[in-house]
Amino acid sequence: MFNRLMGVMRTIINRAKFLLYKIFGTKIVVKGICTSRLSTEFSFANDAEVTLGRHFTTMQNCRILVRKGAKLSIGDNVGLNSNCVIACHNNISIGKGVGIGPNVCIYDHDHDFRCGGGQSSQAV
Repeated sequence: MFNRLMGVMRTIINRAKFLLYKIFGTKIVVKGICTSRLSTEFSFANDAEVTLGRHFTTMQNCRILVRKGAKLSIGDNVGLNSNCVIACHNNISIGKGVGIGPNVCIYDHDHDFRCGGGQSSQAV
């Protein structure tokens, strides 16, 4: 009973978060319930496009970051295990039915995005 109640609370809180992002300019579509843990950090820039499929969930300490003008699409029945990071600077698409293990980081950019040409321009 307690676990079910917690799932309902997470769904309500996530809906409120996503509504605020929508109010402040993020183009966000949530196709169903999102039962992501409350420790999950969602950071969507204005003018970002985010689509979350039905039954999207994350475990604790995940981070989902979408930069201005970037597009993130996550399909139905997708789950992220603990400590995952999705950092979208341009375009990331995750299909339906994907399970992502713990400590996985998904980037669509070079780590050193501050340097023109990225890490490859600093070859030794």
